[in-house]
Amino acid sequence: TDVPEFFLTHPYTEERIAAVVKDSGTARPDRRYWQLQAVAAGLLLEKQECLDRAAGFPAPYDRLARGLMLSRSGEWAAAVQLLDGVDEPVAAGYKGLCLYRMGDSQAALPYLTRYHASAETAMALAEILHSNGAAAQTVRPLRSAWTPHS
Repeated sequence: TDVPEFFLTHPYTEERIAAVVKDSGTARPDRRYWQLQAVAAGLLLEKQECLDRAAGFPAPYDRLARGLMLSRSGEWAAAVQLLDGVDEPVAAGYKGLCLYRMGDSQAALPYLTRYHASAETAMALAEILHSNGAAAQTVRPLRSAWTPHS
């Protein structure tokens, strides 16, 4: 009578194992998984570790990781080449950031408009908008980059 309800309703170990085996399916990493892996490798890891890990990523996520890493290390022209054609918003944002840092603000603008969720990309977009005389519009990208997302 003193047995907690959890033990009365929880299936036996054998039943749990059978349920897991039955429902295992063929789950595989999806686009969001690879995007997260590429972004983490490109923006957080040391150069050689990023290159080693990116070599095992499917295309275009290998290019995304290497492009982000090159962007971070100041190799902007090489990063633009790698990020070109990668159909992910984060790739567009960092391609725009590289173009901006190379001095081509007008070419950077459409890419940064598409993605400005990081502090760096939001600041670059705000600076371009401000220099184009659209000072009132600079608040939007800054607010979106620094507003906590739920």
